[in-house]
Amino acid sequence: MEKGFKTGLPNGAEVSDYKLVDPESGKKVSSVTTSEGTYEIDENTGKVNFTPAPGFIGTAKPLTVSANVTLTGDDGKPVVVESSTTYTPTVYGVKPSSDETKGKQGQPQESKSGKDRFSELNTATNTPDGTNVDWSTAKYSLEGADEEGKVVA
Repeated sequence: MEKGFKTGLPNGAEVSDYKLVDPESGKKVSSVTTSEGTYEIDENTGKVNFTPAPGFIGTAKPLTVSANVTLTGDDGKPVVVESSTTYTPTVYGVKPSSDETKGKQGQPQESKSGKDRFSELNTATNTPDGTNVDWSTAKYSLEGADEEGKVVA
């Protein structure tokens, strides 16, 4: 957040006392919990962390972040100005895709393929850059696997 607050300020400007503004009370606090998740701020650096509520996927409501900006006045004395900006987190996730098969007991049944199952989830709203996966070049990766997908010890 510091970089955002310093944009356009003269050299030597100091930004301090970062706080979140509670949307319910309007009070300046270091942590806010909403139905979408919990926002926490490092009051020294302005770094905001957002922990989404279980099951929350999407763009959360913007939260106001305030800080004090100290500038040097024309008379050479420090001038403290309160400033604010907003922080809007977006949580990308995969919503579950149901799959059901029906058949007689003992009869082989076939589930959706991984490609078909993922294709339902591969939408512009579920990807950070708003694009879809190109299946002709897509690859699955497995931690600890080599180029061929074999796990090497």
